[in-house]
Amino acid sequence: GAGARADPANRLVHFSLYRAGDPVRALKAAKTIVDDYAAATTTIDDLDLDNAKGSLASGLVEAEKTKSQALAASWRRALLGLPADRDKRFLDAIAHVDKPRTLAALRRYVVPLFADDTAITALACPPGKIANIADDFRKPNVQLETYADDVLDAFKPPAALRRRKPAPRATVVAVAAAAAAALAAVVVLRGAKK
Repeated sequence: GAGARADPANRLVHFSLYRAGDPVRALKAAKTIVDDYAAATTTIDDLDLDNAKGSLASGLVEAEKTKSQALAASWRRALLGLPADRDKRFLDAIAHVDKPRTLAALRRYVVPLFADDTAITALACPPGKIANIADDFRKPNVQLETYADDVLDAFKPPAALRRRKPAPRATVVAVAAAAAAALAAVVVLRGAKK
């Protein structure tokens, strides 16, 4: 499977592949799909875009389906200084996502997830596959590190991540990502400046 999510507080977009028998081939296939959409050699289907927008709206509703979840979300918005009607704005923004905005977001936020100079790739695999997978990922000018299970608890993020500044106020409206056989849409809406 595949998934994508935005982390605006840390200015990151995460793309994940899971349960892949051959993660190197799966990553290359996902990159090809993303590149094909970005180059417009593969077009975004209207139904796929509508389904992606529906999935985002459904996720928003699902996150606040109980009174306690809605209360926690309300407190979280208040503590973060977000407007009380953030969810309504979010839903309105999702409704206005179109193909050109999806392509622009894909080119700006998703294509870099597959570029050696901008992406940080992490992979969890059985110990017996580490050497082969590491060999498949080795490239000139790419730093590759492997960690055994016993040292992961002491893992420190790469310096590039530790130096990131907090994100400006922004609300993620949608995240466009394409994976092995699916397309999910992404768009970012900047919050109003005070």
